Amino acid sequence: MRNMSTRITRNLTRIMSDERGMTTVEYAMGTAAVVGLGGVLIKFFSSDIFRDLIWSIIRNSLSSFIG
Repeated sequence: MRNMSTRITRNLTRIMSDERGMTTVEYAMGTAAVVGLGGVLIKFFSSDIFRDLIWSIIRNSLSSFIG
């Protein structure tokens, strides 16, 4: 009986100190953060303000070369 409780204690200690799953959680959190940032950037790049900003930069750059 004592041998069995020692084995159970040893196995529980091994399971609780195992951190192999932490890398999976870190990748999942990183992926979620990148997806969230991508959504914000898509919303920003598809807005009228961004389009007008890009066109004004292009227009000003070309007008300085063309005259």
